[in-house]
Amino acid sequence: MKKRNLSLMIGSCIFIVLVFTMLFPQLLTDINPYNAQTLRSWTYENGKLNLEAPPYPPSKENPLGTDEMGRDILGFIIYGTKLTLTISILVVMGRFLLAVPLGVAAGFGSYTAKMMIEQCSIIFSALPALLIGVIVLKMNFFANLYKEQSIVAFILVLTVIDWAKLGKVIMERVQEILAKPFIKGEIAIGKSPLEISIENVIPHLTAELVILFFMEVARALTMMMQFGIFSVFVGNMGFIADTEGGQTTFMNISYEPEWASMLGSARDYIRVAPWTVLFPGLAFFVSILGFNLVGEGLRKELQEKNSMYLVHLRHLLRLKKLKLVYRQIGSFRRKHIAILGVILSGIVFTIIGVGLWNQHTMAFQYENAKDVVLHESFDEVLIGTEESKKMAESIAEAFEKIGLKPINEKGYLSVYETEDIFVPVETSLKILSKSQEEEELIHGKDFVFQSFGNKTLDGAIYDATEKDLLSTMDFGEMKDQFVLLNTNIYSGKGFKYLVKRMITESEVKGIICILPMGKELPYSMGKDVYDGVILWVTPEAGNLLKRQAGGHMEMMVKSRKLESIGRNVAGIIPGNDAQVGEEAIIIGVGYNYDRAHKETGKQQILFGLELAKKLIEQNHDRSRTIIFVFWDGTLSDHYNGKIAYGKEPLYDPEKSVLYMDLTKLHKDKGHLYYNSEQAPVTRYFAFSFSHQLENRLRKENIPLKEYPVDMFVGAKKENYMDKILYYEANTPTIIMSIKEEPLGAKPSINLDELGEILLQTIQNNNY
Repeated sequence: MKKRNLSLMIGSCIFIVLVFTMLFPQLLTDINPYNAQTLRSWTYENGKLNLEAPPYPPSKENPLGTDEMGRDILGFIIYGTKLTLTISILVVMGRFLLAVPLGVAAGFGSYTAKMMIEQCSIIFSALPALLIGVIVLKMNFFANLYKEQSIVAFILVLTVIDWAKLGKVIMERVQEILAKPFIKGEIAIGKSPLEISIENVIPHLTAELVILFFMEVARALTMMMQFGIFSVFVGNMGFIADTEGGQTTFMNISYEPEWASMLGSARDYIRVAPWTVLFPGLAFFVSILGFNLVGEGLRKELQEKNSMYLVHLRHLLRLKKLKLVYRQIGSFRRKHIAILGVILSGIVFTIIGVGLWNQHTMAFQYENAKDVVLHESFDEVLIGTEESKKMAESIAEAFEKIGLKPINEKGYLSVYETEDIFVPVETSLKILSKSQEEEELIHGKDFVFQSFGNKTLDGAIYDATEKDLLSTMDFGEMKDQFVLLNTNIYSGKGFKYLVKRMITESEVKGIICILPMGKELPYSMGKDVYDGVILWVTPEAGNLLKRQAGGHMEMMVKSRKLESIGRNVAGIIPGNDAQVGEEAIIIGVGYNYDRAHKETGKQQILFGLELAKKLIEQNHDRSRTIIFVFWDGTLSDHYNGKIAYGKEPLYDPEKSVLYMDLTKLHKDKGHLYYNSEQAPVTRYFAFSFSHQLENRLRKENIPLKEYPVDMFVGAKKENYMDKILYYEANTPTIIMSIKEEPLGAKPSINLDELGEILLQTIQNNNY
């Protein structure tokens, strides 16, 4: 009676479990591997608050505990099976692609192939492969690669440093086969080396290659485990963990589920949290054991004396039989095969054509949203105006038509009160030089008013651009004059304080602030009314005023007070993924614009509506909640709808995992500016989403420029509208802006391309 092959049975069971885990991880656990819990808190009966930081020990919620980021280890192991085993299998395939042809050629006497194998064996024997791999993959070039690039680098390095051992084994085995007596008989009957290699060598070699394949996978997993201990793993990223005492301590992590990364990032916790090392190590141990058992079991099956494997394989690989079968097909059968080939080709091309047509018809085009905008467009939409009210109602009707649901029982519109809103309706600014030459500046192009009322003023121009008035606070000699200030010599907070003191406590006629280079004039809207005026001028107009210092200036402004009401429009696409619950992505778009930016303002509205429409059309069984908010008051930091949302969020901030700010798409094509500083690694979904979005943009060869956001604590109020949801609603934020290219430069992206990329990233990012 034949003995049971226990090695093959146990190894096959482990192998089947690993393959099932690779293909269907969601069936084995409902845990989200990307979810990071950075702090736990509870209150004892005596009212004492207790806080606990990760890693958390095994519990009912986390059966295997969590890592130092608060990520569930069980979920990370299950979802990491795919990436870990895929890399190891691809590494072994790479080694076989090098070792098999070179090993066979060397066995047949090829000097070049033999030298390559021997020299590589000598090199990687003198210097351990592990040491070389760690040194190479620790280089900055490799350590800072993104996921796909990092995978390719790992495969190449692990292939190159360890293929020679396999090549040497194959070479020696081929030489043993060629020394067998039956080979001399094959040569005597006139077989060529090619026929001998295919009909005699490969059948004898194949069984061993199959066995070696499983053994090599086990070796590759072992080397990946060793790499992980040295903090070398796919997607390795270094983050500053601590700067206490002037010494910077880095934390190496991988945001992708992968076993080696779990070992590398957890080695410092082996004493205080042994589960962070034990369970990933156990996963490696079971997998390596499984592949070794399969290899050993196959060795017993394929190399036993009564095995018919070699007979069947030799019969299959006989060249003469293959040629005979081909000749017996005959011209009649060939004709039918040709016809069948034409039919199959037609079917394939039809499927491809239909796919391309569907892709074309489903492509993102923001102008398609014109079908759902029910109101006529306006020349200008400003907060507090009738046009703004009608536009908000129009967007709400479009939401209903598209299929977005109201975010609460109050409906789509979220009304909020603002401070007084003034806008200039009539302006003029004339400069009279010492030589009595008159020059007029244009409001909105050369200057804007930032204080309001109805007044006509005239006076001399006083140049204080070279003086530090903040240190002296002496404004006596500036009485009844327009003071020209250089914003570049003051801090933002200091400059605001200086202007406020001058306009309220001195007797100046007005303050003229020169805009920094590269900055755009702010929109002329505000609440401030003083005896004097505050103006912002462009650097070019500032230089003109400096040259005319001592000359005379006349200005006039008439203002209109608007309704102190703002209206945000919010709609929701409810999610249906039980694994992420009610977690939501918030997408923000502005719907205010002035006359000078009428076209781009309308384009931004259409872009937001088309993005919402496409996401509803592509909504599937496993999707996350998405909220669209069209903000009112985006032309001014004082009335921006995000202020109202920060004070009273429309959706639970704890469930708001990402805010995408699309309020700065000022052009339909140009250069893309991007900022993800408010999506830190501690907010894992936002960090991962941003990382994937950047990868997709790079794949499309779209260069990214840095959108500046000052995240220092002391600069909290600088560009506050860019940070308000992060600070006030605790929602991680990424910002995108399309600005005009420099003169003569080719645009790198347009709105349709950006929309397509956002759609793909949202749809492909299940977690």
